[in-house]
Amino acid sequence: MMNTIILDARLDANIALCAETIRSGGLVGMPTETVYGLGANALDADAAAGIFAAKGRPADNPLIVHVASPEDVGPLVSELPDVFDTLTSAFWPGPLTLVMRKSGLVPDIVTGGLDTVAVRLPAHPAALALIRACGLPIAAPSANPSGRPSPTKAEHVKNDLDGRIPYILDGGGCRVGLESTVLDISGEVPRVLRPGGVTLEQLRAVLPCVEAGGEGESSGEDEAPRSPGMKYRHYAPDAPVTALIGPPETTAEYIRRHMREGEGALMFDDFAFDRPGVVTFGASGDPAAQAARLFGALRELDAMRPSVIYAQAPPEEGLGRAVANRIVKAAGGNVAGAYTGKSPNRKHIRLKDFDYSNAGCYFITICIEDRRELLGKIAGDDAHIVPPFLRPSVGDAALGVPRVKLTPTGEMVKKHVEHINKLSAHIHLDHYVIMPDHIHLLVSIEIGTPRAASPTKAAIPQLVNALKSLTSKKFGETLWQRSYHDRVIRNHAEYLEIWRYIDQNAAKWAEDEYYG
Repeated sequence: MMNTIILDARLDANIALCAETIRSGGLVGMPTETVYGLGANALDADAAAGIFAAKGRPADNPLIVHVASPEDVGPLVSELPDVFDTLTSAFWPGPLTLVMRKSGLVPDIVTGGLDTVAVRLPAHPAALALIRACGLPIAAPSANPSGRPSPTKAEHVKNDLDGRIPYILDGGGCRVGLESTVLDISGEVPRVLRPGGVTLEQLRAVLPCVEAGGEGESSGEDEAPRSPGMKYRHYAPDAPVTALIGPPETTAEYIRRHMREGEGALMFDDFAFDRPGVVTFGASGDPAAQAARLFGALRELDAMRPSVIYAQAPPEEGLGRAVANRIVKAAGGNVAGAYTGKSPNRKHIRLKDFDYSNAGCYFITICIEDRRELLGKIAGDDAHIVPPFLRPSVGDAALGVPRVKLTPTGEMVKKHVEHINKLSAHIHLDHYVIMPDHIHLLVSIEIGTPRAASPTKAAIPQLVNALKSLTSKKFGETLWQRSYHDRVIRNHAEYLEIWRYIDQNAAKWAEDEYYG
C-alpha cells in the first residue's frame, strides 16, 4: 500500500517534487485559499481518470481547472467571453471559477462530457507555485471522498486519502474555507451555478447583470451537472443532518427542544449552549468565520459518531448564502425552520407561521416513522375526530377511514401521487385543498420502515417535480412551493395535532366546491 507523505509547501524542493509527480501523471494533494484540492494534469485524460478513481467521483461531475495567470486560459477555451477581462481583473486570483466553452485541448473527462470548462486562478501562493512549476494547468476538485465534507487542512486530506496519493503539500489552513463561486459566462447572461467565496453582491457590483439562478437548483437524474455541487449530495458527514434556517434564536431553541442524548449540533458561537455534542463554527453575524470553520466543525462532529446532527444556517445573503448552501447540501435538502430568502422554490416555514396569502402551490411535508401504526392508534383511540379528508393508501382501507369524492383536479393530483407511490412507497398524500388559483398539499413521508425503499431526501423533490407539470397547467407561472419539514413525528398525538391544524384552517382556505 502507498504511504502518503505530507510535505511542507514552503520548501521549493517539495514544490518541485510534487510538480514532477503531476507531470508524470500522478496525483497530489494541494492547498488553495478555498479548500485542499486533489491535483492532476488537466490535459491528461488518464491522470484525470485517477482523480475520479481516488475520490469515487461520478464521471459526469466536472472538474475545475486551475491556472497560474489569465493568459493561460486562452488555449483551454474556444473563445473568451466579453466579460472575462472585467471579472478576472476584479476577482483573480481568488475564489471565482468561470465556466466557458472549452477547446479541443481539454479532455472530455475533465468537463464531465460537457462542452464547457470551469477555470479559476487560485490565490494561495503554494498552489500558484505548483502550477508554475508544472508548466501546465491542474485539474483539482476537493481532496476528499466524493460527497464528504471538504478538507481545509493537510491532515484532513491525509485522513481521507491516505494510501491513495503519494504526496500532500501542507500550506496551512484554508483562508476562505469554502469552495469557489462558480459563474457560468458561456451564455448571454452570466449565471451563478454555485455560491462560494465571491458573493453575489460582489459580482453584481462589477457586473450588474449577473443572475443568481443556478445555486439553488439540482440537475436531474439524466442531466450532467454544469458545475460541481449541483447534482449529487455533497459536504455530508456520516450522520444525517437537519439544516435549520431562520432567526438564530429560533433555530437555537429548536435544537434545545429536539436534541437528545447521542445527537450532535452545529451552532453559532453566540447561541450555543453547554451540552455534549454541540460544536460551534463562528458567531451568527460573522459568515466569514462560519465559512472558514464549517467543514472542520462537521468533521469534528463526525468524529463524535452522533445519530443525527442539527445545524444552524445563516441568512442567505452575502457570504452566508454559500455557507447556508453547504449546510443544506450536507443535509440532503432536509430543512426545518423559517426560510426567509427570496428564492421561490426553496421556502421552508413552520406550520404555526404558515402564510396562505399568496397564490401558488403550498406543499407541506412531515416525516413519520410508521404511518400504519399511527393511523391504527388514531382510528382506535380517537376515531371520532379522524378528519374525513384523510386519503387511504394501500393497506389503510381496513382502518375504516372514509373515502371522499374528489374534484377533477383532485383526481389528477391523487393519480400523480399514486404514480409516485409505485416508485417510492413511503410517500402519502394525506390531505389537499384545491382552490381557483393555488393548491395546498399535506404529504407524509414514511422513514425507517421496510416500506421506505428509497432515501427520504429524494422524496420531496421527486413529488414536487411530478406535481409541477400538473399544477402549472392550471396555475401558470404563479406556481411555487413552501415546505414544512420538521423532525420525525414519533407519536400519534403530534400527528393528530397537525391534522387538527389543517382541519381548523381548511374553511379559510377553500370554498366547498374546491375542497378535495
